[in-house]
Amino acid sequence: LREARNLAEAQTVLEDLLNLTKRARTDVFASAILSTVVKVRLHRKSIGEDEDMTAIGVILARARASVGENRLEQARLAALAADYYRARATSGESRAIDAGIRELRRALHLIDHSRAPEIWATLQNNLGNLCNNRRRPDLARCAADAYAMALTVRTAEAMPREHLDTLVNLANLRFNQSDWPAASSLYQQVAAVSRASFDPTLDHSIVLFDAARSDRWFERAAYAMAKIGKTTEAIAIADEGRLRVLKQRLRGVSLFSEGDFVIDRLKGLLRDRTVVVMPVVTTAGTVIFAISRESERVEAQQLFLDRLDGDTAARFLDNQWLHKYADAFEIEPSKKGATESWSADVAEAGRWIGAQLFAPTLKWLQTRGKWPVDNLILVVQGELALLPLHLAELSTGQRLLEVTNVSYLPSLGLWQPSVPFGPERIVFSVSNPSQAADLPFAAIEAVASTIISGVNVSPPVDKARMLQILGQADILHFVGHASFDVDDPEASGLRLSNDERLQVRDIQAAKPARTPLLVILSACETGRVETATMANEFIGLPAAFMSIGVKGVVSSLWPASDGPSFFLMTRLIAELRDGRKSVAAALRDAQLWLAHSKGRELASVLHSVPPARDTDAARLEQALKTTLRDSQPYANPWAWAGFFYSGVVQ
Repeated sequence: LREARNLAEAQTVLEDLLNLTKRARTDVFASAILSTVVKVRLHRKSIGEDEDMTAIGVILARARASVGENRLEQARLAALAADYYRARATSGESRAIDAGIRELRRALHLIDHSRAPEIWATLQNNLGNLCNNRRRPDLARCAADAYAMALTVRTAEAMPREHLDTLVNLANLRFNQSDWPAASSLYQQVAAVSRASFDPTLDHSIVLFDAARSDRWFERAAYAMAKIGKTTEAIAIADEGRLRVLKQRLRGVSLFSEGDFVIDRLKGLLRDRTVVVMPVVTTAGTVIFAISRESERVEAQQLFLDRLDGDTAARFLDNQWLHKYADAFEIEPSKKGATESWSADVAEAGRWIGAQLFAPTLKWLQTRGKWPVDNLILVVQGELALLPLHLAELSTGQRLLEVTNVSYLPSLGLWQPSVPFGPERIVFSVSNPSQAADLPFAAIEAVASTIISGVNVSPPVDKARMLQILGQADILHFVGHASFDVDDPEASGLRLSNDERLQVRDIQAAKPARTPLLVILSACETGRVETATMANEFIGLPAAFMSIGVKGVVSSLWPASDGPSFFLMTRLIAELRDGRKSVAAALRDAQLWLAHSKGRELASVLHSVPPARDTDAARLEQALKTTLRDSQPYANPWAWAGFFYSGVVQ
């Protein structure tokens, strides 16, 4: 957490220590401190901080010159030198890999295998990792031999965690070689060890750490299994990789460990004219899994998209989405033209998603009689969870949500039997509990929602009160401020009264006697997830609420605009009240209604509240009646497409 700041502080401490060792003339300590400086600076480099690699090399040379005759310390510094050369190779110096390999072999020569077997095995594993390079197939034998040597010490019985790491590395090597049978077999071994070693009673931070260090092998396992025709097993292992952290919270939930169990379980959940699409993106390409039902039979099929690989997806996410997102909302969110710029970015994302993902997928489904359908359920992985997939532009010029109801599921394992909504369901609207001055529409959004049926909860609302409401509402409607914490996703949450916040970790720890059927989060970034290290775990508000039994969550991928959100949420709750529509259908209809509504129609909605005089809402009502009367002020998707539904389909 907050790595850059912590590493900078560590470097300052180390420099102070170096000054002390100069006065004390303690070479051994100096070598240890210098080598730690190298580690810190290499880590800073790995997270994108500016570092002078030549200067790091000078410090490393000083450390090696100070170490003396201790062979173990010489080996440790040779291994550190290998890390240094690996970093140089990552920066584009391809031949630096060979220098790193020489250093690791030197380290292995210095180590007495019989006296330090664990260190020797670690060096062998690291040598395998350095040789396991997609761009250097000539080093594949080096990698395989090194992993085999490491596994002679890193056995499942003696060193289960390290055994798992090396097994994953060897499976990844076979994956990079497109040896799908060998990769599949190894990944299945990894899955078995992983299941056997999982302990839900461990400290939560340990479970998070284990999930983050998995190196996303679940995705590669699913792809490799699909390549040899094991479709249902591939779906099962891909989905299992999404639930490692939630497993701890949901202890009683049975996970999909066998392919047939996936199909059997979905027989009671999947309806006709519904298709589940699960895209899995890897360095080798993407495999699309599609699950559908025909009468009493559930069918799983697969499609490979070789052009859409991990590098292609990462380039788009980095260059065309995340950087532009930061420009629009983080760097200068108030600058003139930010909204127009983000509108263009959203439209471009819709075109890219349509061309890369849905054009070939829907064409393939259509040839198999599986398209069009009434409901599309998207079970997405990794960085795709940051994108508004429901906004994909199709070949007809329509957007995906215009032709079907779109729902998202963090995992098939979270799919629960649906429960209908209706007038008897109690709505609790929590309105701007932090009493922020920049949410002029929050109060009337809550009022409009509870006019339909419900309880308007006014401030103060602290954490204790919010958890109490969580156990009382059928539909919890939160209108206020929220924030997503990139450094610590479990600290993401809703701003409450008295400077308190309801964080993801608070929700995960809650044990209410009952939970809402639906949570509607009319706030900024409530649907964002962390993807840099926890690519499949979906640590965020939707999964947190679903982990304690909430059936579904409406949340936002980007900062919500106060005015259009008022209209969208008011319409959404109205659509749900008669109990005839699923949440996905109600949200879709509300979004399309907002996109197509003219100013005079929207003015009548505001007038029904009505807003107080001389407020932003009153001024908007006047504008909608006059200058915007015959236009469609919220036709652009930036105003409404950020919201999506995660949960069951009715």
